[in-house]
Amino acid sequence: MPAPRPLPVARFGLRAVAAALVALAAALLVALPPAGEVPGAGAQEPDACEALDLGTLVAEDELGASGRWTTTDCDSAFLPNSDAQSYRFELAEAGLVRIELSSPDGGDSYLHLLTEDGSALTHNDDGGFALDARIETRLAAGVYHVEAAQGSGRARGGAGFELSILHLGSCGPLDLGVLEAGEGFTVESAWSFGDCSARFRPDAPAELYRFELPEPGLVRIDLTTPEESDAFLYLLTADGGYLHENDDGGVDRNARIENELPAGAYLVDATTWVDRDHGHALTGFTLTIRLVSPDSFRIKAEAIHIPDQLIAGQPFTVDYRVGNLGQLDVPAMYSVIVLTAAPGDFTRTGFLRAGGDRWRAGVSYHSAAATQGATSLPLTGARPLQLVLDEPGHTWVVLAAGVYDEEFTEYSFHRLEVEAVVLSSLPYGPVTVAVGGVDYVVSAAADEEGLVTTSVSPAAAADGEVDAAQGARATYAAGVLTQLLDGIFERAGLAPLTAAGEAAPAGVARPSSSTLAKAFAELYTGQTEASGIAGSLADGRVVNPVAVEDLVIGAADAAAAQYAAASTSWRALLERIPSGAPLAFEEALAVHAELSYAERVLAPLASAREIVLAARAAEDGWLDPAVRARTFGLAAGAACGGGEEALGAALGAAGVDGVDAALALERELRAALPVHGFAVDGALCGAAAVDADNARFLQLLGLPGRREGAGLVGPEAPPAPPPPPPAPERLRIVARLADDGRTEHGVELASGELVLPVRRFLSADVRAGEWHISSDVALGAASLGTVRARRLASGGIELGFRGAEGEAIVPAIRYLPAELVPGVWFRSSEIEVPAPLADGEDG
Repeated sequence: MPAPRPLPVARFGLRAVAAALVALAAALLVALPPAGEVPGAGAQEPDACEALDLGTLVAEDELGASGRWTTTDCDSAFLPNSDAQSYRFELAEAGLVRIELSSPDGGDSYLHLLTEDGSALTHNDDGGFALDARIETRLAAGVYHVEAAQGSGRARGGAGFELSILHLGSCGPLDLGVLEAGEGFTVESAWSFGDCSARFRPDAPAELYRFELPEPGLVRIDLTTPEESDAFLYLLTADGGYLHENDDGGVDRNARIENELPAGAYLVDATTWVDRDHGHALTGFTLTIRLVSPDSFRIKAEAIHIPDQLIAGQPFTVDYRVGNLGQLDVPAMYSVIVLTAAPGDFTRTGFLRAGGDRWRAGVSYHSAAATQGATSLPLTGARPLQLVLDEPGHTWVVLAAGVYDEEFTEYSFHRLEVEAVVLSSLPYGPVTVAVGGVDYVVSAAADEEGLVTTSVSPAAAADGEVDAAQGARATYAAGVLTQLLDGIFERAGLAPLTAAGEAAPAGVARPSSSTLAKAFAELYTGQTEASGIAGSLADGRVVNPVAVEDLVIGAADAAAAQYAAASTSWRALLERIPSGAPLAFEEALAVHAELSYAERVLAPLASAREIVLAARAAEDGWLDPAVRARTFGLAAGAACGGGEEALGAALGAAGVDGVDAALALERELRAALPVHGFAVDGALCGAAAVDADNARFLQLLGLPGRREGAGLVGPEAPPAPPPPPPAPERLRIVARLADDGRTEHGVELASGELVLPVRRFLSADVRAGEWHISSDVALGAASLGTVRARRLASGGIELGFRGAEGEAIVPAIRYLPAELVPGVWFRSSEIEVPAPLADGEDG
């Protein structure tokens, strides 16, 4: 039998959650053994204990034992400083054996299974419910030993335990017989705790069935369960080898396998996604197996194509081919839905209605050239689908297709899956780049699990240290070189652009949304002013649409001149780098900025120019179907919702005078020629999307979230304003007469908190007029200052305060009478004291 196939996705069940909660509670209680049981250095040193004989285990029978971990009796042979009890049993005949160890007192159960001579076979910690242990394995007849151990050490304290050993039988399949056309099998059953385990899901209960297929045929196997459960199917060879699996191929969470099978015997493992400890895993199910009639329509997912390189978090396209391989057309008014899914994401087409020439018998359809067959047709109204996979590692991508009527009843279904490895970021290199005049060698390599590790080292010393910020810049430059500059002129986003006219650099220093929007605003303002249309409007003349067409052409010509400057610099770099010269960080930043500006801002302007020229050349002008289709395409790229508000913000950022007047002009230009508005909005939408583009690019390089990479491609930050001074503390000086005749001083904060310095008493016999200073009035680790007090010749007391920097602060109300009421606090008026400084903090 082949090795078990890894499951495509993991799910959290009740057992896992319960185990985590109990483990947390155990960790909190680990230092609190029960009263009367005090483990430690003074405890008796335990020894290994002799195994207790439980007897002979026969088929469908059970052995059991109860015991207690005392922290003083027996040592585990495998877990240091842990209690254990050993047991011996004899298995009369080979079969599946389940050994469970539980503790009603909350002990952490741990099982070891050994052969008669003491050789370890297997072990388990939390395979049962919560902290319980479970081993379920097939054993030959013979003698075995079980160690029942307390898994968390003696510090946990004593606890009772229960051990059970159950012979589950041979777990052989139930033979359903021969599958004949027009008949089929229907089995109604239920999972239970005593069931055997699924061949490839040992924690899940399963029922195993066998059937024989006398002739090749299309076999559909359905496993349905109540809504709260989750069915899972395995189709196996007669000797238990893996063939197919399915989770949610049926309706909701029901499972379905539908495949062409050659004649022969097969096993069906009817199981569930959830572990047997999950309450609703143990529920009823219905299994049906039947042949699908060949004289019907039959949908089939024929081909799926995904990129060779999948990056975590990056959208990728799924192309497909789906056909009707049956002998009948899909009935009119029925629909086909194509769906693609992977762990954590799925997407689907709309309802692709049958009828006419679509979904005819024997006809296949492809979404793109990558999946085109020898005779397949383009799938009108459908599109390639997109997925995003968030986690690196081995995974799967599924293509499924189904036929449904108007009430969404399913009549045919088929799925196809491909395995893939998702990379954590882009692999590349090694390449040489320069940062701050120092050359670095950068490479990014992927391991078998898809994790990409980027290494940066000085070219002059491979083992030299690299500063984190320098490493981030070197990684960024290497990414620009390998992912952007290499093959830059083949990028689809540059297709509308041509380098024409005298090169006019755009001066785009950084690839950020705000920088690009400002650059577009400057281009826009220059072209609208040169058009003279504003002057015509001021004279009361209506806008001539032909003049707006000329404006669109002029803006595209300006874009072509700016693209000429960028493309010239790219060619110079591409000619220089093959000779071994490194790409400098500053050059990489310029390439990234120019490319973002060209693809996102200049390309819509160039597309608008081509539409204007096409309209001028067409006999029907702007009503020509081809012209209208191209106009709609440009409008689709301008649908981000920016509009007038985005243009106003860009003009304001560029320092344009009279933004309101410019927007009023823009409204007239759009009314006269909608394609002008589509071009403007397309450029602004493109600029707005650049920050998200940059985030994805940094993610591709493994730089997102790192402080060193965060500021690489964003706008230059303005100088940080000085921090505002901390708010002063508001307080009152307080004083009261103590029982011994001295006067006690302190402060009362605005919150009502009373703060008393250590040295705070003014003696009754001090000389009049002499100021006395308290010790520091402390607020946390900081000092607010000191209280000042002096006796007056009249017998009263004057209060004051000196701040932490020595400044005198005099409250307006500050005099105490000569006769004070003992024990009653008197308060000055409120004063403001500069915020306190902690020790070592500069003033």
